[in-house]
Amino acid sequence: MTLLGFSIPLWVFALLVIFALVVGWKIIKFALTVLAVFILALIAVALLDFFNVFTLIKQLFPGL
Repeated sequence: MTLLGFSIPLWVFALLVIFALVVGWKIIKFALTVLAVFILALIAVALLDFFNVFTLIKQLFPGL
């Protein structure tokens, strides 16, 4: 198989493809984890706001 002008064996090409898929999956998995943490943080802040926790904190510390 010729790739960019170089002749490489098919098994090397297969290894490169498998390596690229594994690295790609790890990147996607990391991005989904970060997205899940971000969404959970937004939900937590929304719940705290819904239960007026921030207003309570403001009332407890009026000088801040």
